[in-house]
Amino acid sequence: MSEGELRSSLENARIDLKNQLMRPVHGDSCIRYVLEVLEDPKVQDAFIRHLKDEDFQSFSCQPLELEIVVVFIFRCRPPKICIVAPAFAVHYNIITHEISIEDPYIPH
Repeated sequence: MSEGELRSSLENARIDLKNQLMRPVHGDSCIRYVLEVLEDPKVQDAFIRHLKDEDFQSFSCQPLELEIVVVFIFRCRPPKICIVAPAFAVHYNIITHEISIEDPYIPH
């Protein structure tokens, strides 16, 4: 896939996630934070960089005092073997909405 196609696919996935969040049964605040951080062009760039060599696997949110850490986890494509899953973390300040990216992210 070209970078343009990857960006388009990411935008479509973000829209799908937003639509799922609008359903009354889904009130997961983690999904809200994922949507918010995916609006940032730097986060989109990091996501696309990973998609060039890896497959997206999942995300998680870790609350800290005034920030949420959104972790995007990928998996290596065969024949490459990864003992630690490739990932990047977005530190999102819930007050100021400032974002910083930790890439690569290795869980502690």
